[in-house]
Amino acid sequence: MSEIIMPDQFTGMSALIDINKILDAKAQSQGLMFTTMDPSLRVKGALSTGLYSFDLMSGGGYAGGRFVYVYGPTGSCKSTLTFHGIKSAIDHKIMSVINDHESSVDPTYFKNIGVDLDEACGRLNKKGEWAVKPTLRYALGTTAEATFKFMNQVMHQLPDKIQLLDSKEDAYRYFLIHPEYDYRLTWKSINEGLKNKKVVEVGDFSPQMVFLTDSLKSMLPEAKDNDIDSDPIAMLARTLSTCFPLVKSLLGAKHCIYLATNHITINPMARFQSPETEPGGSAVQFYPDMKIKMNMSQAQSNVISEPHVSGNGEDRYTEGRATIIKNKAGPSFRKMPFRLWRDELGQPGRGIDPVFDIYTFLRKCDLIEKLDKDNFGIKLKGWEAKNFSWLDFKKMVLLDKDGKQVRQEIEAMLADGSAFDLYYERLSKGGDDDDDKKVAEKSKKGRKKASEASETSEVEEVEVSEDPVEV
Repeated sequence: MSEIIMPDQFTGMSALIDINKILDAKAQSQGLMFTTMDPSLRVKGALSTGLYSFDLMSGGGYAGGRFVYVYGPTGSCKSTLTFHGIKSAIDHKIMSVINDHESSVDPTYFKNIGVDLDEACGRLNKKGEWAVKPTLRYALGTTAEATFKFMNQVMHQLPDKIQLLDSKEDAYRYFLIHPEYDYRLTWKSINEGLKNKKVVEVGDFSPQMVFLTDSLKSMLPEAKDNDIDSDPIAMLARTLSTCFPLVKSLLGAKHCIYLATNHITINPMARFQSPETEPGGSAVQFYPDMKIKMNMSQAQSNVISEPHVSGNGEDRYTEGRATIIKNKAGPSFRKMPFRLWRDELGQPGRGIDPVFDIYTFLRKCDLIEKLDKDNFGIKLKGWEAKNFSWLDFKKMVLLDKDGKQVRQEIEAMLADGSAFDLYYERLSKGGDDDDDKKVAEKSKKGRKKASEASETSEVEEVEVSEDPVEV
């Protein structure tokens, strides 16, 4: 007797109904949208953090439709990191909105990191119309509920952003769809929308808007505003738990990014767990798609002084380290060193040091060749014969046209994925462990110097090391 072969579950279902047709129809009726899960497409359309080494660490930057949460102690470069992301958005003509609940954003700081505020913030004519349309809007935060309702209502008015696979071209194409156009995820519906000017084709899958809240801890719940004797910690936790879904539910369909900063506070009563706490309750643990923890040395003895590129005067820096704690769009628990450019010739510096950022990126990709104590080479095509001292490298990045060429090569490596291959290959050899040992040893020396300096009547500045290139 011959064995009867039964069809599998999916084949049997397909013989009775067209399940994909049903899924598309029901999703459309409920306002849902199916999209690709290809991570390479998300990387290509991601917003750069504004720092090459952080793009490397995070797996490509801030992917569209994500909630990015940056937290750490006071003075750890949380706001500075998000400002670099806002600069990246402005450079790519992506609309950005800052809700400043701390009332601490300094326009001079934006100018120092390369943002043309006159262009980015737009200009009104005598009629009150935009003569130059802004790509950056800034507002002082009022209450937490008002900020989240604002973001929710704005995103409801934005076009949907979708991608469809063009079988003829074997590539994805990207479309913005008017919020009032009742479309379906079919080429017939999209082509009809193109004819009726309800659909616009765009060149990539980059985010439509970036919202920044600085910071969550400074948000004032409406209930607290009405009752000053109530518990602010519990009220903020309840508010964020209620309001985060208003934003999170729309980020994907509207392809926006939400950046938020938060402070770490210390719980002196903690005995059997970490004393560090994040204001906002469990919501700040659950809802973010990416969590970046920032740490920076605040000791005066750890200030690094270097000659200015002009040869006159000095620049001063302090070192920090960022850690990816959570990342749904890439690797987590990766660490990356950075330097804050505190001041340049006595004036405020340029945010996170771009020279150290490029050097760190190259070193993490094994593209730095140490020639001797004071000189190194770059293992990029066309650069093999050049030797750099740290000051020469600094001049090249900040002043020479060669610096632009190096940036272009780095951006190309991030775009085609070759940078990640080199980085992960280095990690497989234990590269980060070696770095952590160096940092630990340097930190130990720095603490010892700080302790010795504190015993004197006057604390002096002590450089962390003679060679600021090594981390």
